[in-house]
Amino acid sequence: MNKLYSLLAGATVLVTSSSMAQLAIRPVYPCPAPASAHTNVDPASLELRGGGALWTEDFANGILGNNPSGAWTLDGPDGAIWHFGTTAPRGAYTPNSERIQSTTFANGFAKFASDSANCTWNGNTPTALPVEEFTDWDGSLVSPVIDLSATPAVILSWQQRARYCCGSVPFLVEVSTDGFNTWSTFSPVPLLQVNTLTATQTIEFSITGAISANPGNTQFRFHHDGANAGTSHYHWQVDDIQIIAAPAVDGRVFSGYCSHRGDGTEFGRIPQNQLGATMNLGALLENMGATALTNATITAVVTDDLTSTQQFTASGSVASLAPGDTLFMDEYPTLPTLAPGAYTVTFTATSDEIAGDPTPNNNVTIRTFEVTESGPATVYSFDQIGGHPDGTEILGSVATDQFTGAEDELWGLTYYPIITDFEVNAIEIVLTGSSVEGGTVRVAIHDSTAVRSDDVGSPFIESDDYIITASDIDNGVLVVPLSEPFTMTPGAYYAGAVMFSNAGTSHFGIIDDLTVPQPPWASNIFIDQTYTNPEALAIRLRSGFDGITENELKGVGVYPNPTEGILNITFTRNDDYNVEVSNILGEVVSKRRVS
Repeated sequence: MNKLYSLLAGATVLVTSSSMAQLAIRPVYPCPAPASAHTNVDPASLELRGGGALWTEDFANGILGNNPSGAWTLDGPDGAIWHFGTTAPRGAYTPNSERIQSTTFANGFAKFASDSANCTWNGNTPTALPVEEFTDWDGSLVSPVIDLSATPAVILSWQQRARYCCGSVPFLVEVSTDGFNTWSTFSPVPLLQVNTLTATQTIEFSITGAISANPGNTQFRFHHDGANAGTSHYHWQVDDIQIIAAPAVDGRVFSGYCSHRGDGTEFGRIPQNQLGATMNLGALLENMGATALTNATITAVVTDDLTSTQQFTASGSVASLAPGDTLFMDEYPTLPTLAPGAYTVTFTATSDEIAGDPTPNNNVTIRTFEVTESGPATVYSFDQIGGHPDGTEILGSVATDQFTGAEDELWGLTYYPIITDFEVNAIEIVLTGSSVEGGTVRVAIHDSTAVRSDDVGSPFIESDDYIITASDIDNGVLVVPLSEPFTMTPGAYYAGAVMFSNAGTSHFGIIDDLTVPQPPWASNIFIDQTYTNPEALAIRLRSGFDGITENELKGVGVYPNPTEGILNITFTRNDDYNVEVSNILGEVVSKRRVS
């Protein structure tokens, strides 16, 4: 039996650019490459965790190996696509800028260039094959046999850069002690979204449990499984592999989540009347150390940001968590009445051995959400732009200049579940800073079934066309009123915005919140057909809109709203703020700097 480990990638950094499209679409619509980023293994951190590297590979000798154990081998029907060198995995949709930025990339790295393999070449110029001729490649890079019998409690670490399209994640790392008659599978990029380029990442897994049967005969392989994933593009680059002795104690928390619907969605701003009776809280605790963790527990504590008062909790525990094993907490605590405001969910791991953990900072992870009013001026948003924990926000965009043939009539659609009647009379959009005035947008409310059936032409209600002004771009937030108020009864909907750029003369875009992984159907993009976009497009529902809007910022309150008189603004942080108040026409009626 083969064992699967997923959602456990450690020490990972994901970086994407606002210039990059995020959708499950064949790469006939290539996207600009984002700026590269770089995360190195810290030698001091390795020493702290467990005494340094027991085994290393930097591919300075290519397939022959630069390690203590010998040469690598290639396996699978398309194993020969694995290559070694110092150049980028070029292809029709892969520029030089997407090369890995690993610690030792200058002396060589391994790459599975599936984009390149789906091209014809004229000298150094690649041309993509027709879409119907794309092949979903399947090939493995297999390590030599490694003897870990003297130190069987270990962490496997490597650096990588990856991008894929257009099925499921094809990147697997498989570990075996019997020549791959059986193996354990690790998914090194479970949170990578379709068509998203990662920065260079450092990935770590405990393989202690996976090699326990015979650590003296350890092997691992990097398996690009495009055949099963349905993935034809783009590349997987690997370098600077290390096997590290595990510390005695090392528990790590991954993948904390809070979902008010329990369906995998994590909304940023939720009206009180759409909360429901419970909230789904969960996280993973992996034992990365060499010894069992007794009374291992994950506790989620939800606090009110304004007063730091505990509101509700959830927890999961196990009597003993063996090395390499994972505790999965998935609870549905009953919600108290939550007042409007910002909330923080803190997931913390504990055990009887916690005092001996040399890296306690990775025993905690945090999520945030905001509860909004249920009356006038309600905002319901999938995104939480401006409200994520400091330093965690990652933004992208969907824009009219990103897709060939979509300059006029590019749809962005964001999912909204409704549990009790919700009246909406406007849709709010967060514009990209590179937007140009003169573009036209029209917003609408759609049935979710219709959208998923490629029908965006029959919305429940829509707005008139709205021409974007320079003031709108300066404000960054555009509110477009619907033709009349619309009551969304219980069910599932999409808020849509269709963008027209005047044949490419007035390009503009909508910000995409990539910070929190979302289900594939969380947001959609429509270009002749519907494509999934597993993120949170900033297309928001507004209720009670009457010409006065506010940018939702963590720790900022605005009341009454709407108003024709005095507008009160409160702040919970000591800071300086620029405050602009605009009317429904986008005209600034008040502008000042306050503390």
